[in-house]
Amino acid sequence: TLVVLAKAQETEDLATPLPTAPADEGESSDVIPNSADSNTIQLGDSSAGHSVTLGDSVSSMKSKLGTPVRIDADVRGFKTYIYNPSNDYINYLQVYVDNDEVIGFATISGYFAFDSYVKAGATKSELTSNGFSNKIDNDERGYMKTITAGSESYNVVVYFDTIKGGDAVDQMTGDAMGIQVYPSSYTNSQMFKAGAPYASTCDSSGAYYVNEGINYELCEFVNAYRAMKGIDLLSIASECESDVEANGINLIYYNPAQQGAENASTTSEGSGLSNYSKRITKALGFACYVTESYTQDDTDALDAFKTLLIESSDDNDTAAKLISYDVQACIGGFAVKGDTVYIVLDMWGYKAS
Repeated sequence: TLVVLAKAQETEDLATPLPTAPADEGESSDVIPNSADSNTIQLGDSSAGHSVTLGDSVSSMKSKLGTPVRIDADVRGFKTYIYNPSNDYINYLQVYVDNDEVIGFATISGYFAFDSYVKAGATKSELTSNGFSNKIDNDERGYMKTITAGSESYNVVVYFDTIKGGDAVDQMTGDAMGIQVYPSSYTNSQMFKAGAPYASTCDSSGAYYVNEGINYELCEFVNAYRAMKGIDLLSIASECESDVEANGINLIYYNPAQQGAENASTTSEGSGLSNYSKRITKALGFACYVTESYTQDDTDALDAFKTLLIESSDDNDTAAKLISYDVQACIGGFAVKGDTVYIVLDMWGYKAS
């Protein structure tokens, strides 16, 4: 539901600049590689150097990719190294690391290849010919296959640029737009849904870093998708004021120790969202709208993004907003209510004429 607000007289900056990619990450590349080395993901042309291999040590990874933008602690136990050469999201990459070893990675990009299995823009028939057979949500989200690298087994999930319906459907190609690789020892409940165990992490001892990572990562996938579509990037807000009205989602952005998400599941013009919208309008300094979407019981930023992309409706077409020129900024995060977890994406921008 869009919330349209009058222009505020005061301006106030609710966002802080996000870290930019260190120079040693190099420049982004807009070339689709035909393939990559064994068990390796390649972003852009091989000469750009944006590649990493399953089983690499951290030192080996850094020798190839450079210094990460940041390192996110993850609720699932590993660390996520974030790379974004040229700060343009064209070759945006997340690398999963555990015990000094690369155990997986994830990207949304129009310029990637993984081994000889898949590259950006691959069709469903090309994937099935390469052994991808497990459909995700009746193939609307993608296909999966399991591979062996060294002595380990890994799931390879390829996400499709498709949605179930809504205004944005004509802009979807239906081909491969991203990939996620992770150890097959991670069950579906560990990798994507945790419920009560996830709720237990929302405390002052470690939740800040987990929350902050989800905040950035979800919005970064939005920008990677927009970069793939040739649409201007969004500003990403990093936190909200402590006294924001009691919409539990936004309180948790600011104070990760805060439990509860009284209005976490609402997308209507409730008091919490409405008051939050007023603050965003005040921050931007012009009449704007705010909309909010969420996924339930999901621990993974890429899976949450793809869920938001395909689960659209005529009344709240998230996919259309994700590629809208009117949208200017976004903030992500997670909220907890009892044993239920919500990954939330708020977007705001110019008031529709």
